[in-house]
Amino acid sequence: MELLANGDEEAYTTVYRHYSRHIYEAALVYVKEPSLAREIVQEVFLKVWIKRAQFNKVQRLKDSLFILAPNCIFDHFRKKAAALTVQERLLHLQPLMVNDTDYRVQEQQY
Repeated sequence: MELLANGDEEAYTTVYRHYSRHIYEAALVYVKEPSLAREIVQEVFLKVWIKRAQFNKVQRLKDSLFILAPNCIFDHFRKKAAALTVQERLLHLQPLMVNDTDYRVQEQQY
């Protein structure tokens, strides 16, 4: 833990190799897509690296990782919900009224 907190890349790699598969499997249960589960694993370990100095105080790394993982999964769902909301709003927007003849011809052709 101390090596990781001090930025030791070998310690980070060891942690990644030991826990990435477990986090992937947990993420896959929720997101149901292997590519998204891999993305979540990457996000979790990116946060580990960014917050590595804080891991000096961590008693059980596994517990910390399995707190980070659900947070990343929920962040994914929040972003997806927000994107769907925006998409839904865009679908309901009224088209701008344009008096351009070319626009009317193209609209009729479509």
